[in-house]
Amino acid sequence: MLWPDIGSYVGPTPNSNAGGMVEHRGLVLHIASGFYDGTISWQSHSHGADSTSSHFIVARDGRCVQMVDTADEAWAERAGNAHWLSVELEGFAPEDSLHATHQGWETATPQQIEVCARILAKMHAAYGVPLQLATSPSGQGLGHHSMGAESGVDWGHSMCPGAAIKAQKPAILARAITIATGAPISQETFMAALSDEQQHDLWVWMASLVDPKTPPSGRTDDRFHFPAVMVALNAKIDALTAKVDALAAAQGGNLPTGDVTVSGTLHVGAPAA
Repeated sequence: MLWPDIGSYVGPTPNSNAGGMVEHRGLVLHIASGFYDGTISWQSHSHGADSTSSHFIVARDGRCVQMVDTADEAWAERAGNAHWLSVELEGFAPEDSLHATHQGWETATPQQIEVCARILAKMHAAYGVPLQLATSPSGQGLGHHSMGAESGVDWGHSMCPGAAIKAQKPAILARAITIATGAPISQETFMAALSDEQQHDLWVWMASLVDPKTPPSGRTDDRFHFPAVMVALNAKIDALTAKVDALAAAQGGNLPTGDVTVSGTLHVGAPAA
C-alpha cells in the first residue's frame, strides 16, 4: 500500500522486490548516515552490490517520502527484508565522517519521532502489528537494524541506528500508542511495553538520581532494593519542592520563570527478574 498521509511516493526504485513481503512483523529503525535528499537519490538508482532501499525516508524537519510500497520488499535488513518495514532517518552516527560537523545528528529529532510513531500506528491499524518494542528479529513491534546482529542473524550493520536512536524507541512507541488509541499513554502501558532489560536500565537511571554511585548490578538483586530507592527518590522530590516553595515565597510568591508546582507520588513497578 501507498500511504500518502505519511509521505509522498517517489518510487519506484529498482532496489525492491514487488509483492515480496510475506508478513509484517513491525518497523525497523535505521540511521541513513547521510542527508535526506542524498538518501532519496541513492535509493532511486541501482549500485550493484551496494544497492539499498527502505520503505520510508524521514528528514530531520519531518518531511517524509515513501520509496517502496508496503506490500513490496525493500532492501534494508537482508534476511529480514520480507518480514519488516523499514525507515531511514536522516542523520549521522558518531562513527560517520560527517558527524564531526553535525553534532547531535545521531539522535532522532522530535519531528522524526512523530513520523515514526505515525508509521507504527498505521501498521498497527493496517496489519495488526502489536504496539510494543522488539529486540530481536523473532519479535514484533518497533525494532532497530542492529537487533539482527545482536541476535546472531544476518541483517547487516551492527552499529545502526546507534545507541542514541535505540534509546528513543520507548518515546516513539508511547507516541504511537497515543495516536492509535486517541488517549495519552498510561504508566502501566509504558512499563509493559519495555523489555526486562529496558526496565532494569530505567531502574538503574532512577537509582542513580538517589545515589550517583549506584552500580548497574543484576536484576535479581536490584528488585529487592527497588521500594527503598523509590522512597528515597520521592523524599528528594519532596525536598526539592520545599526549596522551590521557599524560593517562591522569597520572591513575593512569584518566581521569575513562573510558579512551579510539584505534586503526586511517583509509582513505578519493579523490573522483572
